[in-house]
Amino acid sequence: MSDVRTFDPASIKFDSTVYPTEADMKLWNSLTAEEKRAVINHSLGQGLASGLTDPETFEKRFSRALERAKPS
Repeated sequence: MSDVRTFDPASIKFDSTVYPTEADMKLWNSLTAEEKRAVINHSLGQGLASGLTDPETFEKRFSRALERAKPS
């Protein structure tokens, strides 16, 4: 078990980005609750800092998806 104060969430790398592999699950289950929170917060922070998309509310995104799904 590691000390969260010295735990580097960036050091945790999962094999899959969609469905966890057996190795991913073993790694995830080996983490403490605090380490899991640190990994999640790190991942969310990276996503927000990536700048790949404009911020969009759920309502806007859902409305856009419904508009695209309408039959022509």
